[in-house]
Amino acid sequence: MVKGMLSRQYIHAFGAFSPRDGVLDTLVLPQVDTPCMQLFLDGVAARHADDNIAMIMDGAGWHTSNDPNAAQHAAVVPAAVPART
Repeated sequence: MVKGMLSRQYIHAFGAFSPRDGVLDTLVLPQVDTPCMQLFLDGVAARHADDNIAMIMDGAGWHTSNDPNAAQHAAVVPAAVPART
């Protein structure tokens, strides 16, 4: 007999921070995957069209996929940081 069922729902926050001026870009989505990562990259690139951008990312699957494309003025730099750190 089951007295109750525990169900969890998650939301995921994508974030990028500029140490130069303190600007923070965030996006909250119901999942994390390559299309969501692309949506975040596109949004950051659009909001900072006149800036050069370098993003350092850990080894999460949606960070290392070949599918996401950074804008021409942005570079995604893989870091030697394991996923889930």
